[in-house]
Amino acid sequence: MKIRDPRSLLLVLIIMGLTACGDSDSDDPGGLSINEIVGSVEAASTDGTGTGTGTGTGTGTGGFSGSVIGDCTRITTIVSDSTTDAELNAASCRLGDFTDILDGQEATDGYVVVLPADGTFTALMSSEEFDSYLYLFSCSNDICSTLTFFDSDDDSGGGVNGFDAEISLDLPEGTYLILASEISSSEPDGVYVLETTFDNGSASI
Repeated sequence: MKIRDPRSLLLVLIIMGLTACGDSDSDDPGGLSINEIVGSVEAASTDGTGTGTGTGTGTGTGGFSGSVIGDCTRITTIVSDSTTDAELNAASCRLGDFTDILDGQEATDGYVVVLPADGTFTALMSSEEFDSYLYLFSCSNDICSTLTFFDSDDDSGGGVNGFDAEISLDLPEGTYLILASEISSSEPDGVYVLETTFDNGSASI
């Protein structure tokens, strides 16, 4: 008999557990309690499904399972090779929302990316409306509760006005936070493009 619905499986196991409890001595240490049965079914129904943001490589790097980092709720999960069109505006977070190290009021968007292996990771932030600024942090876990600063950049990306920001580093596999920001809070906000690329064949970590 195949049971595809975890709730049906839970019901069957509870019935089996109750039957077993009725047939055995209540002091039998070998019996399963209802809490143990329910816990086993819940684990079986969620095992292997993840949050939908993992890498799927089986490397153990996991994925970002939170929705808030620091005091910022505007967090986007992206893949390591991606192009994102976005805008810094009044709804953006502030730089100081993410970490006490960066105590600023510049409009900032947060992007979480999981690198499935060691490799060369590049992030390029381009805008014709303001002077872009990028920050890169590594996350201590899959909710980025602790951030470790890696790098920042102002104008290395060149661009139409020479104000594009770019970070390119050899990094170990893991979860990282990109902050897409601007050089000054007095600048006007505007649209930008964030491009990321990942090459796991050229780096020596």
